Amino acid sequence: MSPNKSNEDKVEKLLRKMPRVEDNQDKDALFSKVSASMNKKDTTRKKPKFPWLIPSIGSVVVVFLCVLIYQSFPSDNQFSFERNSDDSVQDTTEESTDSSFNAQMDKRESDESGSISQNEESAENEALIMEGIEEAASSKLVYPDSNVSFISVAVMDPSIHYTIPMQLVDTSTNEADPEYYYNQLGNFIDEEAFDVVIYPFEDINFDIVTEENEVHLDIPNDFELEEGSALAGMFERILSVMFHPNEIDEAVLNLDESRDSFGMYGNIDRLPLTKQENQSYKIFQRDESKPELLLPTSTNEFETLEEALEEMKLSEPEFHVEASIPSEVELNVESSNQLVTISFSNSVSFGNNQETLNMLEAILLTAKSFGYSEVRFDMQIDTVGPYRLTDPLPVPVGANPIYLH
Repeated sequence: MSPNKSNEDKVEKLLRKMPRVEDNQDKDALFSKVSASMNKKDTTRKKPKFPWLIPSIGSVVVVFLCVLIYQSFPSDNQFSFERNSDDSVQDTTEESTDSSFNAQMDKRESDESGSISQNEESAENEALIMEGIEEAASSKLVYPDSNVSFISVAVMDPSIHYTIPMQLVDTSTNEADPEYYYNQLGNFIDEEAFDVVIYPFEDINFDIVTEENEVHLDIPNDFELEEGSALAGMFERILSVMFHPNEIDEAVLNLDESRDSFGMYGNIDRLPLTKQENQSYKIFQRDESKPELLLPTSTNEFETLEEALEEMKLSEPEFHVEASIPSEVELNVESSNQLVTISFSNSVSFGNNQETLNMLEAILLTAKSFGYSEVRFDMQIDTVGPYRLTDPLPVPVGANPIYLH
């Protein structure tokens, strides 16, 4: 017997010894199960070895594109990148992104508002500083200007003790008609603002005759100058301050033929006008809320400039007149033709302030009244208000300007 036959017999014997197994399943049901199992195996897809590779590559591409898009926008649109890079999860992150955007925009608006507020505050502070500088060094003089018209006028202090010269400056023309202003002074000088008094010329008409160096006054019958009154004494002085600077040296009084005299002046029809010279200038101010004015003393009160400068160290509180030169200042005066040099020989400290400017301008007017055309100031500073003290300063046209138009 062959070996294969022997083995087959052994297997057959073993199979006969195994327990009997019976399958009671329905043949149709069994067929359905087997078919379903076979279909599942056929439709099952084989999983790749690296399931993360493709999504990762896609994410890298998306991030790279978002970076390029972000760099193409200005910094103000810095939030675009966040929103674009999250397109794949927009539904879950939209609320968070919007919240972040709004928060940063609010912060930016707050920063801009704060910056604007700081700039406005800085501008206001600068304006206040500049205003303080201007107030601390405000000039009271006017100088020749071919583009404007100057009209010399005069007022009085409320006590009617001093005559105060002023300059109407018409900036709209250089050919203004002086008579237009002289015949309505009250319209151009605010008495309350300056704390001064306008001479009562309301009913008098002025007519300037330049060829004759005269001013004609048409005086009504009811205009009286009571003898001994303060106004009577001021009449000639006011006219002299107003008209003599324009080379008008005589006033012609046109009185009604029925009048025998003209107050304290008697029976006259002409009144000589006096040149204002050899005077000293001080500061007039009745109230700190009112502007300071440069005020001259009486005409021909001093023989020399040195005497006038010494007088300028004295205040007159009863008339609200203050000294224009500090009492402790020592002055040295040297003159050469039309130039006068004034040196300050003590240790008094001057500065770029109103007090020093008042002193210099009062000296310029005083020097002018003595016939000088230039003043050199020998001081320890180079600048005061609008003036450079390194060169001689010309004397001005006049003082206490009122700018019109």
